[in-house]
Amino acid sequence: MDRHQQAEAYLAMLAPAQLAQAESLAFRSQLQRIPFDYSLASLGRIDDVLRALRATMKLPYGAFLEKQAAVNFLVALNFYLGTTIARTGQFALKWVDHAEAAQAIPDLPRRLETDVGCVIGNLVVFPAGVVAEMLFDPQPQRTCLAFAQHTISRLTERGQRLPEPLSRPVGEP
Repeated sequence: MDRHQQAEAYLAMLAPAQLAQAESLAFRSQLQRIPFDYSLASLGRIDDVLRALRATMKLPYGAFLEKQAAVNFLVALNFYLGTTIARTGQFALKWVDHAEAAQAIPDLPRRLETDVGCVIGNLVVFPAGVVAEMLFDPQPQRTCLAFAQHTISRLTERGQRLPEPLSRPVGEP
């Protein structure tokens, strides 16, 4: 399964009908409060859920990664955050694995957050790093919403938006 197929599978898990039954996904009840509509507002709601989890979760990072449902949670939010940025900003999106990302970033550390990254426009980013930072960093500096807004702003300034689709010709083919 390539990274784009993997992204589709994880994003499908966040659909309301799937989310209620996704036993392989941690924190389902918290995620059900979020309308996964690929909007910046949904990223603000994810930030609220992550802050609440951080305040109540007693699991350290290493123990968190030992639970497959928790890893699935992190990876699903990684795919959602990257896809939301690309859709909102109208940017090209390509999911990459660590080896592909390491071609652009030679000293890229190997960890879960860098295992699935993406190229949005001409930037290589790792959305899972923001989620992990919000959950485990002693002094988190970023939020999903701020990360998205900053990335969209940077890429817009560089002229990375996809062109508007061409209108369909009228008349005979």
